[in-house]
Amino acid sequence: MDPVLSDDNKLHVPEELVQMYSDIPAPPADVVTPNGFEASLLTGPHSVIITTTDVGNPEVEQLSLFASHAPSHTRFCIEFPKLKKSFTGTGDLFAALVLARLSERDDVGDRPDLKSM
Repeated sequence: MDPVLSDDNKLHVPEELVQMYSDIPAPPADVVTPNGFEASLLTGPHSVIITTTDVGNPEVEQLSLFASHAPSHTRFCIEFPKLKKSFTGTGDLFAALVLARLSERDDVGDRPDLKSM
C-alpha cells in the first residue's frame, strides 16, 4: 500500500487523512511503501519499504530506499543517484511492482488473496 500522502516533505492531502491512517490499529496491508516523510507520519505494519529518502539532508546527491521485514529480522538499504527532475506516480508504480512480485511467492502463508492475484 502506498499511502499517497506527500512528496518533497509537503502534504498533498488534508491533515485529517493522515490522522485517519494513523488511527487504523493494523493497516489493511502486509507491505506499505511510504516515502521518508510519509513514514515519519505512519507506523504499524511488520513489513515496511521507505522509498526515496534523503536521510534528512536534501543537499545530498544520493537517495536511499530502506526495507525492513520484522518477522524475519531482514533489513537492507539501496542507494541510488538523485535526479534533478520531478516524477509523479513513481511511488504507485513501485508499490504495484512490489505487490506483483510478492504475489508470485509460494510463502505468502495464509494470504489466499495474494496467491489469487
